[in-house]
Amino acid sequence: MKKIILLLLITSLTACSSLVDKGDKLYESGLYNEAADFYQRAIERDPDNIEARLGLNQTRYKIIDRGLIEVRMMRLSSNHTAAAEKLEQILRDESNWNIVLDGPITSTQAEETRYASYWLLRQAEVLANSSNPDTFRWFLYTYRQLIANGQLVGKLTTYHDAVWAKGKQQCQALVKDVKGQRFFLKEFTEKYCGAWNQSTNLKVDPQDNSRFKQLLPDIQLTQNLNRNQNQFHTINAGADSLNEQFRNSLWYSPMGSSALKLSIDGNVNYRHRQSRETRQANYTTDSKIVRKGEDGKDISETVSVNHTHPYIAFVHRETLALNLKYTSFINRNAISRSINKPTKKTSVAHNEELPAANLHPKKAKLMNITTVVAEQINQLNTGYLGALEQFWIRTYCDQTNHTSPSGEQIMRCGAAKPDDTYINNWFVQKWGIDYQQMTELYGLE
Repeated sequence: MKKIILLLLITSLTACSSLVDKGDKLYESGLYNEAADFYQRAIERDPDNIEARLGLNQTRYKIIDRGLIEVRMMRLSSNHTAAAEKLEQILRDESNWNIVLDGPITSTQAEETRYASYWLLRQAEVLANSSNPDTFRWFLYTYRQLIANGQLVGKLTTYHDAVWAKGKQQCQALVKDVKGQRFFLKEFTEKYCGAWNQSTNLKVDPQDNSRFKQLLPDIQLTQNLNRNQNQFHTINAGADSLNEQFRNSLWYSPMGSSALKLSIDGNVNYRHRQSRETRQANYTTDSKIVRKGEDGKDISETVSVNHTHPYIAFVHRETLALNLKYTSFINRNAISRSINKPTKKTSVAHNEELPAANLHPKKAKLMNITTVVAEQINQLNTGYLGALEQFWIRTYCDQTNHTSPSGEQIMRCGAAKPDDTYINNWFVQKWGIDYQQMTELYGLE
């Protein structure tokens, strides 16, 4: 056991050394990001690897140094936005990596931070005077590290009251639209107004008529199995698992007015055939023979002799056919997924013992029916949940290009397709930033 542990330790150390060597070569080639990856992997394998830690720190300094050069080039080409974004990322990296700069690199960073601060102050003034207060908040969030390093927090607080007054107005406009079945808009409004320190007392209908409070399976199963192989419990367990997963879907709401009925219909058929076959194992043995040489003397030689050994084997051929269909109806639209996937397995058993032919008694490895059924049920569950999501998208997203969608429909579509172009454009027009930025800023998910 000690030898095994020692061997594993030597193997691990060798692997770490190889990763460090690769990192060193990449570093020498100026591929600092790639080198950092190898040093990091070496540290993950051996946290006490001093060479890897030194290499990683040295590489990170190079990454920052090169990044600051890029910042300067962007600034000199008047691409101030890109320069500020790059500098912001550098400052975040320094914080995450616990790096304290020294030497000429410190002066370079201080100089670029000073230039970026001038640009930040001009941008802040423009955004604070715009009609969209959210663009100002996104600006503060996006450049939070740079604002702190440039000691601009105090100067930017002068815009606080004016921006917050506009945010309050946006909140009040939203509150007026929250009513009836607008549950997604209500949730968004509560988070949005809360971010502007505005309390709300929003009221919608007591029940959500478009969503469901639970999934209600009804299993109708025909089985043709061997004794003691009843699979109803496996399928029922799959339905219970699906019910739990359904609670994470967009169609679920504790305020749902009814249960979503799920019909599970199908059959499970299992067939096991056993046949007896004569098989053969080939092997060789060495045999000594004596022959006369040309000089009449006996010569002893070893020759290989081929043998064929017949034996009786029992071949087990199994077929499991699971034919199952899930069906639900939402607003008379069928949501259906099915599986009809036969599983076949062949295994061999025999009682023969002949070490020379590497032949030893062997038991048949029969199919684990419960495991196979459970795996296929999991696939069917995934397909059904995917079908539900696609129907949600068709219901709330696919019509947005042809109608004038309400804020509720936009929120429902965004919950399923946050990268949808139409949704993001709608948010930009109304709020000045897109849906994904609003999500990051206000935690819409």
